[in-house]
Amino acid sequence: MYHQLKEGSGNILGFKIVGGITKKQKERICKVLEKQISKSGKIRIVLVIEPHGKMDAESLLFDLNFTLIYSDKIERMAIIGNKVWEKTWIALFGLFSHIRTHYFDRSEIKAAWKWIKS
Repeated sequence: MYHQLKEGSGNILGFKIVGGITKKQKERICKVLEKQISKSGKIRIVLVIEPHGKMDAESLLFDLNFTLIYSDKIERMAIIGNKVWEKTWIALFGLFSHIRTHYFDRSEIKAAWKWIKS
């Protein structure tokens, strides 16, 4: 499940993903991204990941793979999570996707929004 965060504005979009997202939900998020890309050209994204139950690297990467479609249009992406291992996987995802990606712990949510806006 997901919902769009109200803190986003202009070319900055925010989403909270709770317990993973379905293919249909990814399609809805993609429509939002496409609309903003058509207006702004480039976008920035904040994703708050809240696992519901067991979360592993595979499910994390599945939840993020929709961003690969727009990797050349995403200037930077902040991922907010709560597990130490996520930091490593997010770094690898950023490396292979060519998206400037940074991981933030839940306690650093204000820093994530500051970074995405800078």
